[in-house]
Amino acid sequence: MTESRKPQRDARKKQKPAHLKPIKEPTPKQQAIITTVNNHPNLSTYQVAKICETDHSYVVQIMQRYGITHNLIHDYKSNRADIFAGLQHRLLQSITDEDIKKAPIGSRVLAAAQIYDKERLERGESTQNLHQIVDVISRIQAQVRGDAVDKSSCQPTNELLITPPTNEIKGLPTK
Repeated sequence: MTESRKPQRDARKKQKPAHLKPIKEPTPKQQAIITTVNNHPNLSTYQVAKICETDHSYVVQIMQRYGITHNLIHDYKSNRADIFAGLQHRLLQSITDEDIKKAPIGSRVLAAAQIYDKERLERGESTQNLHQIVDVISRIQAQVRGDAVDKSSCQPTNELLITPPTNEIKGLPTK
């Protein structure tokens, strides 16, 4: 009868490389490295090591463990608007006519209104009713000057009554 032999395991455990270790809560020193790298993407790993009072190789190890790519962060921040524009394009291209037809009418109307606002914003046009704000300011200025205010342009529910400032304080005699 032959005995089956199991391969013997090496008594020493092989350590996984830093970038393959499970990610856990960073220590205060590791967090300092992560924060420094994120807040100062133009610093080299040697400069980060000097600031954090540690070895350069430890900074590289922490960046690998937490998936931080030095240039990636800087490139992302520098090109964020273009990245968002590309993502927006992909999202809009993925919407089919069938998707639009399936959407509730309220969602379609809201989407149309949002797209209209974005279109006006891109063209440098107003996305708010500034003429109403200008009209209110004009009426306030006319009231303060004592001019007659045209009440016909006022909405009944939004009528604004402004009185000119006085030197009277309730309860105190005037001079």
